[in-house]
Amino acid sequence: MKSIVAKLFMGVVILASGFLFSGCNLLERKNKAGLQVITNDVVVSIFIDGQFLGKTPFLTKDLKPGEYSIKLEPEDQKLTPYETTLNLRKGILSVITWKPGRTLTSSGGVIYELEKLADKSQTEVSVLSIPDGGIISIDGKGKQFAPYTEEGIEEGKHDFEISLPSYETQNHTINIVKGHRLNILVKLAKDNELFIDEEPSTPTPEPSPSEIQRKTTGATESGTVQGASIVAPSPQATSQPLRQRAQNTTLSGQKVLIKKTNYFENNKEVLKVRDASTSAGKVIGQVESGKEYPYLAQQTQNWIKLSLGDKEGWVSSLYAEVK
Repeated sequence: MKSIVAKLFMGVVILASGFLFSGCNLLERKNKAGLQVITNDVVVSIFIDGQFLGKTPFLTKDLKPGEYSIKLEPEDQKLTPYETTLNLRKGILSVITWKPGRTLTSSGGVIYELEKLADKSQTEVSVLSIPDGGIISIDGKGKQFAPYTEEGIEEGKHDFEISLPSYETQNHTINIVKGHRLNILVKLAKDNELFIDEEPSTPTPEPSPSEIQRKTTGATESGTVQGASIVAPSPQATSQPLRQRAQNTTLSGQKVLIKKTNYFENNKEVLKVRDASTSAGKVIGQVESGKEYPYLAQQTQNWIKLSLGDKEGWVSSLYAEVK
């Protein structure tokens, strides 16, 4: 891992302010993977598997392909960090554009993943949004709603917009490559959110868009996937002031409702239960979306403790709420 990090520092390229597009690209070095992180005027430190990589604006084309834990940590401690798992693929530049906010609900961005199609003459774009139902416009033609897939879109650059009432609109230029599907996952940021005195949220790693697409549609990979994974589809997190949070108190009668996760195992939509209130906690079981479980305690705004039969564990409050 040390040698990887050393190569990463050598491969850092500072982006010019006139960056033209924020979609995936193919790389000349087909045995390497690339990563670009764009945070505009907010300086963010980037960590890969817990080791410091560099600060934004950031671009490297010399990464070893593989799955990594990526953490974006703003220098401004009032802004919320973000963490996701990226599966960096050979010959692909993966791109994350991110705008940190005071909370997860006020943070937003886009992650792009390029995936090979079996038919090298075809093109495809697939869009997922958080929350669902984002209003999509490509080149200003008509309006569609996420999740949305379009086949046969012309190769090259296209203007892309996604919006939702009371959320900030995302505008980008995407690059469509022949023989590939461009997976786009958009996390929309809540507009004009009111803040109370609170701590920044702890990031929770999330699944990639291609993984979500395969699990929700039952599709399998056609060819070798070569792209960037993103952030987690999920309902919006609810921020609470610290003084209103329960502190390890058993509350009989209250239930924890598990929301949509878009993560499926054995044809069931589930959420992982961990033995500690951290994404590094050991997975001790799963709970099903739409079902309710006994509520035990909520330690922070990011984790809720519940009862799972003869076990007690923690679930992310991104995907659960106390009823």
